[in-house]
Amino acid sequence: MEVLGQCIELNTQAIIRMREGKFVESSLMLNNALEKLELCLQEPSPQSMYTTSPTRNGHPSSSSHGRHSASPVTDISEAAPSEQAHGSCQYTSVSIESPLTNQIVKKATPENVFSFYPRMFHVTCKGRADPMELMKITMIVMFNEALARHAIALMYLSQCKVNPEKHLTRVLGLYQKIMVLAQSCFQYSDVREMLCVLVAATNNYGHISSQLLLFNETRESINHIIQLLALSNEHSFLPDDVRLFFESVCIFLEGRTLRNAPAA
Repeated sequence: MEVLGQCIELNTQAIIRMREGKFVESSLMLNNALEKLELCLQEPSPQSMYTTSPTRNGHPSSSSHGRHSASPVTDISEAAPSEQAHGSCQYTSVSIESPLTNQIVKKATPENVFSFYPRMFHVTCKGRADPMELMKITMIVMFNEALARHAIALMYLSQCKVNPEKHLTRVLGLYQKIMVLAQSCFQYSDVREMLCVLVAATNNYGHISSQLLLFNETRESINHIIQLLALSNEHSFLPDDVRLFFESVCIFLEGRTLRNAPAA
């Protein structure tokens, strides 16, 4: 298996580890995948960007990024290909919710009004990925690593009464990097294609901002989510239940007049 195939397999295994509650192991795998992908981006070549389609046994069960429901499934061998494939690659969202995850989030952030988005993204790629597809895969793996580290930070905070700033600020930077890369690299069509990942990153950025009482950043996150959701209305680039989740976040937070809260 070539480099991209190795990265996709690492991403797959990292998702499985997250669903098992092995957050640190998942983060290490994703960091390894990111290092390999960054080398591919620096020196792209047909050989380094070629992969074969993974087998169904290595494909976590998930919902389609396009029109499928985003409800979790119980058997990782049940996965079906995404209804919307982009180029030679496609991605699907995968729930990492578990009693452990829910307990950690609730205990670590009892007063946080922003909802945590507990889903990662699985990637499949058949044939050769062009440079833009490679960038998108990198951003997906980057989001997954941010979510794994987000979970690690929340797990630590749920166990220790400490200042959360130093544990969450680095994760905040990872989510922010995804949005900055999208702004600098993506055309309008790319944004629509990667909409679920971008909204998820913005949402979890808002979750940390709210936890750290960064009111300006929290308000900006809500505004950005609303702008991104507007792109999904015409052609349903988000599954209905995923869009409903993010719309509910915005409606709830606006109802609490968070957007008008004074800056810290």
